[in-house]
Amino acid sequence: MNDRTNETAGTIENIQEFELEIDLVNNEELEMEYKNNGGSTTAEVERKTNDGKEEIKGDQALTEIEDLLQQVALQPDITSEEALEQVLASVNIAKEDIRKLELEVDFTTGGKLKANL
Repeated sequence: MNDRTNETAGTIENIQEFELEIDLVNNEELEMEYKNNGGSTTAEVERKTNDGKEEIKGDQALTEIEDLLQQVALQPDITSEEALEQVLASVNIAKEDIRKLELEVDFTTGGKLKANL
């Protein structure tokens, strides 16, 4: 068994579960869910815009969320404010455009990170 926990701290391998829900003031929504259960990963992305609803699942959703998680490098020891800033910069959404935001991350180390706006 290859145990690289220390080397991968702050990378996607360190994240067991990731949930992001953003409701915008213009009534658009973005939801992302990612789960890694012992190497079996699932992902789902849902966007609701004034033009309709888009649901992405499978490999395409996995790629989109993994790209986001690699950009933001979430770690158990960062503050919820730092996590929010990183995630919002990555999804290119301004704080003033958000009506409600919920972020929840469970790390393989047992740590949790929660942020609300």
